[in-house]
Formats: sequence, structure tokens, C-alpha cells
Amino acid sequence: FLLIATFEAANSYKILVYNSKFGHSHSNYLGQIADILVEAGHNVTSLIPIMDSAVRDCTEKSHKIYVQPDPELKEFYDNVDSNQDVNFFEMNTANPI
Repeated sequence: FLLIATFEAANSYKILVYNSKFGHSHSNYLGQIADILVEAGHNVTSLIPIMDSAVRDCTEKSHKIYVQPDPELKEFYDNVDSNQDVNFFEMNTANPI
């Protein structure tokens, strides 16, 4: 009975981690969470929409599903100077500049 109870208590879960490649701190944090959950015995899948291709996804152990960026977003990131920070919270989408 004790052996069966041990197997019953060792359930693993299927977990989806949404890890958008937006900022280094977000990707690093969520990637580490995904790896820790895999080490704990869970089946973890990371859904990774690519916003900025220069940002790493920071997970090595989870299953990865990449979502390619919208062509307009990809063009935007390709035209931004790498030394310039982009602040999406102050952007006005109605402003053509």
C-alpha cells in the first residue's frame, strides 16, 4: 500500500509557459522557471512568440514552440538601431513617425 501511495503522490503536470522574446529580463526569468519545472518532473512546453530576435529564450530543458513575428513587427525591429531602446508603452500607433 505504501508503494502505491508513493506513485500516486508523484503526479506530474503538463504546463505551458508563455515566454515572449520581448525583453532579456522577462525571457531569462520565464526560461528559468520552465527549466526548474522540468527538473521537478513536469512536462513543460514554452510558447515563444518572437518579437525581438536578438533576445534569447533562456530555456534549455522545456519543449519549445516558436511563433514567427508579424512581418510589420519584424521590419520594425530590423530598422531600429541596436543601441536605441524601444519603449512600447510611450509609442503612439496613430503617429506615422
